[in-house]
Amino acid sequence: MVRPKKKPDGLDISIEYRGAAVKGGRMNGRLVAQEILGFCNYASLAGEMIFGRDVEVQPEVRGFRGGSFDIDFIVELLGTVATIHSMSPTDPKELLGLIKDSITLFKHVRGEKPKRASRSKVHNHVEVENNKGNIQVFNIDTINFATDPAVASAAQDFIVKPLQSGGVASVEIVSKQMRGKLASITKQHVNSFVPLSTDRPLLESEHDTGLLIDSPSFREGNKWRFYDGQAGFTAAIEDEDFLKAIDEGQERFGKGDVLVVTMRVRQVRTADGGLRAERTILKVKEHKVAQRQCSLLDKD
Repeated sequence: MVRPKKKPDGLDISIEYRGAAVKGGRMNGRLVAQEILGFCNYASLAGEMIFGRDVEVQPEVRGFRGGSFDIDFIVELLGTVATIHSMSPTDPKELLGLIKDSITLFKHVRGEKPKRASRSKVHNHVEVENNKGNIQVFNIDTINFATDPAVASAAQDFIVKPLQSGGVASVEIVSKQMRGKLASITKQHVNSFVPLSTDRPLLESEHDTGLLIDSPSFREGNKWRFYDGQAGFTAAIEDEDFLKAIDEGQERFGKGDVLVVTMRVRQVRTADGGLRAERTILKVKEHKVAQRQCSLLDKD
């Protein structure tokens, strides 16, 4: 007799509302319905970011516990569950991680455009500096997720509106798979949950190429201007050895000189919906000095 394979357990997530208005374990029914739908949308969008469109959120409301009003959810992965568990290195718990990290990101930027978002030394991660000067590192998927207006709208439904309704002092998200809190949000964070106003990293690649020097820059932090045979553009140079050689006078540049470099190209979607390419010279591999042509009339 062949027994059917046991269905993988779902992910347990609980939303716990705490405060004077819910001490009796009661909450306005319309608000509860809004909270359930909001979190389902948030978790579904997180699932699409990680697994594609094969995630379904099935909520189960169990009432209240310990002086708070708690809504318990079981998140099941449908369609590609067997593949995810047996063939892919992707861990379903990444869904919990994305929920946790995205809320941390919203709280970090406080509803404002970050002061700076730049590539981290860790692959596929971005350093985000808020307007207080604090820096945290986030995965690119987390950045892309938080820039989606639908994600911020879902957070408004299950986080912000309950906190604004009066009597709810905090919202906590917990999961037994993560052995603790995924997030804790209070009234001071209600203005944080708006679409992240920053450029969205889309694609990033590195390749070797030759670049004609159009206009060098010898001031720290300034970008050089190059021509690649098709278009002109500016790019920062991060090769410290090359920059040091310039400072020490070991490099001289003339018209028509070419640099053979390793260049990173990062394509981003801007806040207004456009596209922009950011280029950075990671390594200068060779400096080819332009050949000087001699006139036939030159004399010895």
